[in-house]
Amino acid sequence: PLENDQFKFDIIDSGKGIPIKAQDRIFDAFQQDEQGEKKGGTGLGLSISKKQLKLMGSDLLLKSEVNKGAHFYFTLTLPPAEKEILEDNRGKYKNVTHLAAEHKVKVLIVDDVKENRDVLSKLLSSIGVEIIQAENGKKAVEKVKEHMPDLVFMDMRMPVMNGEDATKLILEEFGSDRIKIIAITASAFDRRREHYIEMGFHEYISKPFKTEEIFECLDVLLDVEFVYGDDEIAQEKASSIEKLELTQIFIPKDLYDKLTKSADTYNITELERNLEELGQNSEVPKQLVEHLEQLLGKYDMEAILKVLENISKTKA
Repeated sequence: PLENDQFKFDIIDSGKGIPIKAQDRIFDAFQQDEQGEKKGGTGLGLSISKKQLKLMGSDLLLKSEVNKGAHFYFTLTLPPAEKEILEDNRGKYKNVTHLAAEHKVKVLIVDDVKENRDVLSKLLSSIGVEIIQAENGKKAVEKVKEHMPDLVFMDMRMPVMNGEDATKLILEEFGSDRIKIIAITASAFDRRREHYIEMGFHEYISKPFKTEEIFECLDVLLDVEFVYGDDEIAQEKASSIEKLELTQIFIPKDLYDKLTKSADTYNITELERNLEELGQNSEVPKQLVEHLEQLLGKYDMEAILKVLENISKTKA
């Protein structure tokens, strides 16, 4: 925060840096430096960001040296809202802990990016949803015939067969009522929703996923009921971890290092695997493992790292 309702934003990385000669060019559409080209992408991100900031009366600036990372920064004037902000009705899904016992839901997640599948799988399985995965549209059609899921989260851009073609085949064979299909894209433009609904999709959401949106899709399309968390129970669980003497707990150093690294890099799959290994250690209190798993369910990596900082790790 600065003065006069101004806020400065800094985006700093520790990568290879951007050469001086490339620093102006990378803000042009479809332009990337050598490192960017190696990693893929369209070369549009910085161009769009710079134009968006210009519309908001600011500019995207850069400081960078080769082998010393890059520092992008900008300042925005953000005055307080003049009217009451109405809470999104999806707020009711914030305290969902599980599907009601009488509701069984099977979901197929289709995405060519494993990390995207893992994030959505982790979220849904945490509330008791049965998960099936497919890495492209062709596999999705096969998995639908094999497992008959209740709901499909279908990414649009995939190799082998895209989401639109796969959805057409599924609708042709099973109709529009048996299986609900949600289009997933990387586009945040809401006007695309109408396009996908007209194609036969039952709903449309964009990445990155919002927990409330996912749960709302289950609620509206499948008419499920949820079990909601009790604030008092949550407080009791929070106090139980506070009662633990974290400094007296020992975690094997190699496992501690893996937990810290996976949390620091937001590697959900690896962190889940490491917590499972931690739970198998009889010397580690069950309350600690459960608490870390709850934090993982909320994707609160900062809180996980804070707990780990207070734990002794000298045991070889």
